Amino acid sequence: MLSTGVFVAGGMMGRGNFQTPRRRWSGPKIRESCGRPSSSNASPVLAGDRIFTCSEPDILVCVDRHTGDILWQHGNATLDILDDTTRAAYEREVEEGAQRHEALEQKRKALSRMEREAKGEDRELGDEYQALKGEVDELAAKLDEYTTYLRFSKPSTNGVTGYSSPTPVTDGIHVFALFGTGVAVCYDMVGNTVWRRFVEKPKHIHGFSSSPILVDGKVLVHFYNLVALDAEDGSEAWRTSASGGWGTSLQAAIDSETVVVTTGGDVVRVSDGEVLTKKIAEVTYCSPVLEGDVAYFIQEGGSAVSLSSPSGEVFRKLWTTKPRKDRYYASPVVHDGLIYALTRNNSFNVLDAVTGKVVYARILPLGSGDAYPSVTLAGDHLYLSNSNGTTLVLRPGSEYNEVAKNKLEKFRCSPLFDVDRMYVRSMKHLYCIGRE
Repeated sequence: MLSTGVFVAGGMMGRGNFQTPRRRWSGPKIRESCGRPSSSNASPVLAGDRIFTCSEPDILVCVDRHTGDILWQHGNATLDILDDTTRAAYEREVEEGAQRHEALEQKRKALSRMEREAKGEDRELGDEYQALKGEVDELAAKLDEYTTYLRFSKPSTNGVTGYSSPTPVTDGIHVFALFGTGVAVCYDMVGNTVWRRFVEKPKHIHGFSSSPILVDGKVLVHFYNLVALDAEDGSEAWRTSASGGWGTSLQAAIDSETVVVTTGGDVVRVSDGEVLTKKIAEVTYCSPVLEGDVAYFIQEGGSAVSLSSPSGEVFRKLWTTKPRKDRYYASPVVHDGLIYALTRNNSFNVLDAVTGKVVYARILPLGSGDAYPSVTLAGDHLYLSNSNGTTLVLRPGSEYNEVAKNKLEKFRCSPLFDVDRMYVRSMKHLYCIGRE
């Protein structure tokens, strides 16, 4: 196993008085059902003596927080959730569709060959070409008839996002997880299935990463529509069309009513799914964050929006800002009047939370890779990481103050802190780092 280096745990130490936390454990390699080591971008979450995280493509993993041993893990393949009739229809369409798809590809290749030959000989395409083109169009139309397959087949993703990027959520009694296949699940602490259901097929062509939100007895999931599932049995409470992205919606309160603010800036009431307003602001890749009654949407062209005011005016835009133009995969953090944001290419931007003006900006020495993990505040320190496994520990403030630099194996999740321990889900392991 790789050395963890030295991490300065937030809240434990002051400048110039450093001790060396050690890796307390790194659990066994988290594996797919086929036995291969499996990655995930999901951050770990803690519930009592258990830590929950995910594994590709659709596995929920429960780990003992004291030893790192895997207590249980369950796969949640879409076909396992479907009833017998739907599964049989899916399998039939897969078999028939595969034959038609093969025939379609062969005819498309023949069309391409005829087009090349006609171009090379500088002649018009004749009746034979038109007849073959008609067969191709007919076969393609027939493939669209496979509605069961099209609904439940795995959606598009890429090698970075995968299907297990959403972070689970727990109430300490149950754990709820979401997968980019369109599946939502609920288990109890010992691994018994409470409910599992297919919600809908995500439509992001580069994968899905928005995490579930547990609020007021509902599990909110945002694949395409924003859908509220009853936390007890997984039944659908409501469904509404709402703008979203790759980040996770923000929970807030307006006039004592619980709402969620989506990454696309739509504000939706949790009790009944009514959309109160649309497009107050937006972020593309990361999540909005809340401080007091102000929602911050940080990216190039980002803004701050008040969710309430003494005059009763809500959704009032306070400012817009233009930090470094780049993708902001990492969600920012707000602390003591400053916003700390990090771009994919390690540009660190500190903004004034009142005005949105850039206090200072600099490129961090995090090395090559993409900065996916969210900026994390733990105790008196900020943690900023790159997917290559490098983490910088900084003191917050209006001037740059680097405390430590550390190296772990590659990870994309955000770290989890609990008193004097830090948990990191790398691409192969779950690490616990803390003071002996």
